Amino acid sequence: MFDHEQQVFQTPANQLPPGDLTITCRSNTYPKGFYCTWTQLHRTFIPTNFDVDVQHNQRSLEVQPDPFHKNRCHVRFPEVFSSFLYLVNITAINSLGKASTIYSFEESNIVKPDPPERVVATPVRNNPRRLEVSWNSPSTWPEINSFPLKYFLRYRPLIREQWQHVAAKDTEIGTWSDWSVAVHATTWIGEITSPPDVDPVIPEDSCFGHTDLKVFKVGVTGTRATYSTVFHGLSDWKKVLALSIG
Repeated sequence: MFDHEQQVFQTPANQLPPGDLTITCRSNTYPKGFYCTWTQLHRTFIPTNFDVDVQHNQRSLEVQPDPFHKNRCHVRFPEVFSSFLYLVNITAINSLGKASTIYSFEESNIVKPDPPERVVATPVRNNPRRLEVSWNSPSTWPEINSFPLKYFLRYRPLIREQWQHVAAKDTEIGTWSDWSVAVHATTWIGEITSPPDVDPVIPEDSCFGHTDLKVFKVGVTGTRATYSTVFHGLSDWKKVLALSIG
């Protein structure tokens, strides 16, 4: 049955010429460069190749194919803060014909960093209503000093579905990253002095319990070189925020 279906599947009547493509471009290594990916809106059932041309300010840019993804290429930015549009023209070619799709974008619209890394939330000693949250900038962001990032932190009690927005700042270039992986933490509950064979007694005002288990995610966006990081006085590779709960 499988062989028969495979034979029918590949008959000339089912083979199609290329059609339109869906193209997206993104820069997660700004200001080094960007990458573009594309998919066919319908299958052709025969081998299809792609010819990629990228233009900026009436000039063709060098296009590097991705070594792992057939439908992806990489391009270096010829300059930064450019007001000229980038034009991406991808032509799909097979034995039955060809079709071209053009995609245009502004530099600032495709900048999207990867999520922050190594997010950690820890209790603050002797303070049952505060947590300290730290994270690293995305390792794919190449020039953190020249192009610093600003961050958006949100949290919620584990039993609630709605996130509480703690800090936000408008972006000047690009869009927010995806959220980091969520981490969980509880606030400080004081020293446990009960013997091992006795259940510990937790004071009612310790703010400990299922409502104090918090979930954290951190987002990040790119800024122009004139911007400083949101949290001043901290190293650029690691941000620390003392978060007040409640």
